[in-house]
Amino acid sequence: MDPKSVLSSAETEKRQASKRPWLVIGGLAALLIVAMLCLVAVAGIGGLVWLRTAQPATEAPLSTPAASDAPPALVSPQAVEAAPPVAVPAAVGQDSINRIAFVDSAGRLGTVAPDGSDSRLLTAVGATYQFPAWAPDGSRIAAVGIDGSEAGVYLWADEADARRDDLFTSGMQAPIYLYWAPDGRQVSFLANDRSGLGLWLAAADGAAPARQIANGQPFYWDWSQSGDQLFVHSGGVGRNARLAFLDAGNEQAGENVANPGQFQAPGISHNGRYLAYGQSQRGRFAVAVEDRESGQRSTVPHVGLAALGWSPTTQHLAWTSPRADQLTFAGPLRIMDAQTGEATTLVQDTVVGFFWSPDGRRIAYLTPTAGADNPGAARPAGLTALSPLPAAQRGRLSFRLWVVDVASGQQRLLSTFRPSEVFLGQFIPFFDQYALSHRLWSPASDAIVLPMVSAEGASGIYVVSVERGQATRVADGSMAFWSWR
Repeated sequence: MDPKSVLSSAETEKRQASKRPWLVIGGLAALLIVAMLCLVAVAGIGGLVWLRTAQPATEAPLSTPAASDAPPALVSPQAVEAAPPVAVPAAVGQDSINRIAFVDSAGRLGTVAPDGSDSRLLTAVGATYQFPAWAPDGSRIAAVGIDGSEAGVYLWADEADARRDDLFTSGMQAPIYLYWAPDGRQVSFLANDRSGLGLWLAAADGAAPARQIANGQPFYWDWSQSGDQLFVHSGGVGRNARLAFLDAGNEQAGENVANPGQFQAPGISHNGRYLAYGQSQRGRFAVAVEDRESGQRSTVPHVGLAALGWSPTTQHLAWTSPRADQLTFAGPLRIMDAQTGEATTLVQDTVVGFFWSPDGRRIAYLTPTAGADNPGAARPAGLTALSPLPAAQRGRLSFRLWVVDVASGQQRLLSTFRPSEVFLGQFIPFFDQYALSHRLWSPASDAIVLPMVSAEGASGIYVVSVERGQATRVADGSMAFWSWR
């Protein structure tokens, strides 16, 4: 595909919609970084300039809250100029599992209640696991890991001394990331492949062998609500890029929805009506939202990379991209109303990761701290800023955790913390994909779980109250994720 051959950003067309990640060994970590840098290299071809549409979406910037060096657990309210109100429905009550899955320093998988009680280990010393993902109904936990000479995708019930079910094992094709289907019947995962990365599906009940359905590098996707299709973006930009629907049953892929631009994970809105992706037009790039019913497409131009994320309750899309032409997605946090195409800047600061609350009312986001004691602080944060730093320097990086109210635009600083190495090096560079499969927010939207490193250098799992800003250590470990309910 010629990167200069594109779809018009202002076109309205009728279209029927066609029917990454931790690494289990140190060598795999290098492979993932290579894959990441391949994306950056390919994405840079053609130059980055603003795309101007015939009817551009409007964008109203907000004032930026003053920076603060408040220590962890100190709340610093920040009042800012209000954004246009966003109507958000009330949270829907449901039976709650409300537990946190974590990985300790020995690579064991465990779960714990949000107050630190009722902690239990599901695995023993020996095998090591990473990035546990809760099934949608909270009944099971899947994780990628390595046991002896084999790597695999494994499954447990949340109970002490739980039996491990092996959904996939291989001595050659090591899985690096997994993502449950919405109905809980299948687990999709990426595994190393001779041609790059392979996308696999495994039946959660183990009734059939796992099967590879696609390949490409890099590879990102979102599940349809019905669990029968995957909206995939693979190959970055260029000749081998794909942005299409893939049928989970017959493995048939539809035509490209658009010429893929410089972005990572595509997305489907909570009601299935809208698609979000990055598109390319004559070497220029835009965030696009497409109405699947009418075929109408709204676009906002961007430079650099774009990281996208749909609200879990409304038709609002949030995204970040840099202010200047840099190969990173770190930059102001913006939001678009899919119905009107109106876009607003919600946060002017440099955001390196953001996460919608389950009720859709707030967005938690991370900004890098600045100062001489923070190596790399003056560098553009994101993909190209984190990877090249030596491990010793990455280990001293710290973030600020904020929340912003989507309706009012009010921002509050909750905590300043040092993240664990795995969170910084493997989660943050692909946070937009992980946000689809792994949750940091509590089901009640009142707390956030994060891996933090203490002043003594010990990595632990902390629950941060959104209202009080208090951070409570609930377990030892390097990564943790909340159940979906």
